[in-house]
Amino acid sequence: MKVPKISFDYDNTLIRYEYLYNEAGYPVDAVYTEPHHKNIKIMRDLYTQGCEIYITTARIRGVSLPEHDNSPPPEELIFQLKLPVKKIFYTSNRSKVQTLEEN
Repeated sequence: MKVPKISFDYDNTLIRYEYLYNEAGYPVDAVYTEPHHKNIKIMRDLYTQGCEIYITTARIRGVSLPEHDNSPPPEELIFQLKLPVKKIFYTSNRSKVQTLEEN
């Protein structure tokens, strides 16, 4: 039997941001607030049902901008919450379609 493979995005899917707006109402920044517990529960449930779990993110591996973004990198969140993630795919700001199709 083929094991279903499920991939989650990272930013705004497994972690949450609060958006800050200027006087005109346009978003000017996003500030990390917390893990997205509802989606993490879905991830855990899918794993329990026998799915392989992956993260596919547009982030660049190893690049962290703590002066702009205090969110944990995917590896840190996986470790902290003991998430059942088999592998992380970084697309370095490229479309995720090819990575998803290949994997």
